[in-house]
Amino acid sequence: MLSGLVGCLSLVAQSWCPPGAQWIYDAGSPWITALEQFTYSGDTIVDGYPAQRIDRVYQQTSPMNVVTTGGFFFTRTNGD
Repeated sequence: MLSGLVGCLSLVAQSWCPPGAQWIYDAGSPWITALEQFTYSGDTIVDGYPAQRIDRVYQQTSPMNVVTTGGFFFTRTNGD
């Protein structure tokens, strides 16, 4: 596993994940079911720097209702 990580670090001009990559986390508890999903939607420029847009969806289900929220944020690497 460490060798795979080192291999990724050597990709200087590459983004840290491929477009369309998704991460899904179980954010629930014994009383609710909750999932948080992050999707890398693509590259962009923020304040003149290359950046990556990450879309976020959070869905919480309890016995009485379903709550879904969304949003997005940007990341960028520093010191490539």
